Amino acid sequence: MANDGSRTGEAASGHGQPPGADDQHELVPLADPDEHGRIQPPPVSPVPPSVAPATVVTERYSGNAGTKPASTVDPAAPSGPPDLIRPGFPGYRTLLVLGGVLTLAAVGLSGYEANSHTVARSLSTLYDIAVHSGTGIVALLIATIFTERRFNDAKLAASRMFFMVALLYAIVSVNIPIPTTIDQWILGLLAYALALLALFRLPQRDLGIIGLTHFGLWLIVKLGASLEAFIASTSAV
Repeated sequence: MANDGSRTGEAASGHGQPPGADDQHELVPLADPDEHGRIQPPPVSPVPPSVAPATVVTERYSGNAGTKPASTVDPAAPSGPPDLIRPGFPGYRTLLVLGGVLTLAAVGLSGYEANSHTVARSLSTLYDIAVHSGTGIVALLIATIFTERRFNDAKLAASRMFFMVALLYAIVSVNIPIPTTIDQWILGLLAYALALLALFRLPQRDLGIIGLTHFGLWLIVKLGASLEAFIASTSAV
């Protein structure tokens, strides 16, 4: 009977506890104690630095391979050197008509005011207008080198030069009651300069290059004609 009681007590004391329940209440150390009996925490593994994702830059090209990216093309950027002949009123037809009228006036006035050789004077004025209209076009071509501009409109350039030269000779051919013809040339050159400024509408430096180049070519032509006349006069003597 005693054995049964002891079994009953053991059963009562262990009622409701599964096997190994006492083992769960035991403290398991995180690390072995050191020589002083203190427990050091386990080392913490370093956190790896965060790596930013690589950024891939792509460029979209337009056209064939080897061209510039489409994003770098500026439609407002100039495509080349600036123009030497700016468009504007009056057009080349109007300038040709006005130049023709001034040419007829210069030819008629030079023949009318001539004391002798009327036809020769008239033809000489017509020849000068034609030649120096051509030297004016050459002066524009030379000016493109120094102004770094583009010779873009030949018809408008020729008509403007024709008008300015005809205006110059029309003023020079007028008989102004002054002792010499120097004042007539001064007025004619002043009118030429004003027409150059109004028609071409360029910076003063560029206009100066055109005017001085044209004047230099005019001097070369006049010098050649003067040398020929001098040679002819000396050979006749």
